[in-house]
Amino acid sequence: MSTNTSWDQEEERMYNELRDMLDEVEGQEQRKKRLNRMIKHLMGSRRGTDVQRAEGYAG
Repeated sequence: MSTNTSWDQEEERMYNELRDMLDEVEGQEQRKKRLNRMIKHLMGSRRGTDVQRAEGYAG
């Protein structure tokens, strides 16, 4: 259960960081590029956590 709580906190932190980063970027095209990069990073992080859980590692 603590793993889920830790992940939820990390996810919230990353969301807030993303929102702040997007606020700093000027121009729609640049925002879109930055957002897509961040989404790929988040998906990769989540996938890695899921693999660790499947293998029985604590997060």
